[in-house]
Amino acid sequence: MRKLLNRLLTTLASVQWPLAALALLLLFNAIFTEGFFDLKVDDGRVSGTLVDVLNHGSKVAIVAIGMTLVIATAGIDLSVGAVLAIAGAVAATLVAESGVPWHAAIAAALVVAAFCGLCNGMLVVFLRLQPIVATLTLMVAGRGVAQLITDGFIVTFDNPQLVYIANGSLLGLPVLRNSIGNCSRSSRLFRHRSRQNLPISTRRPRPRHRRISRRK
Repeated sequence: MRKLLNRLLTTLASVQWPLAALALLLLFNAIFTEGFFDLKVDDGRVSGTLVDVLNHGSKVAIVAIGMTLVIATAGIDLSVGAVLAIAGAVAATLVAESGVPWHAAIAAALVVAAFCGLCNGMLVVFLRLQPIVATLTLMVAGRGVAQLITDGFIVTFDNPQLVYIANGSLLGLPVLRNSIGNCSRSSRLFRHRSRQNLPISTRRPRPRHRRISRRK
């Protein structure tokens, strides 16, 4: 129990400034935004401004989890939005026009997104391009590729499973909220079970006395 408490305190200490910034934002909205913390239940679903922020922010949070791994290894990826557009176009087109099952469409979108990331990685590793230059290429071309996939039209579909993932609720809260936890656990598993654990875990500032001894 004591070990768990120490770990919790260490984790809170490492994110004290983001938590402080979040507290200031909440305080600001509590003072200047009327009804910001008001919540109500409609048909078993919790609704309100806070839930809307959580729902819309979850999409950015899922992308940010992957971007965290990139930045932690001293990289940058400008193409995340373009990759998201390509993957979404692939999934929507397969479901709406080809009648592919929803789980197969999601798998295909993940494969396409992974291939895009692989192309960026090959440019960085084999051609020795800077990550910001390598990903800039896909950022510029990616949305054009997504429009080619959809023929320039907005693809609509009514697949109940995908609609539930996007707009459904679980225990009164948006389903996408649970997706954040799943992505976070997957990222943690990747970090601890792969070779990427080494560069991510060792990027810590050296103690001051070590820096001084190196200078001497």
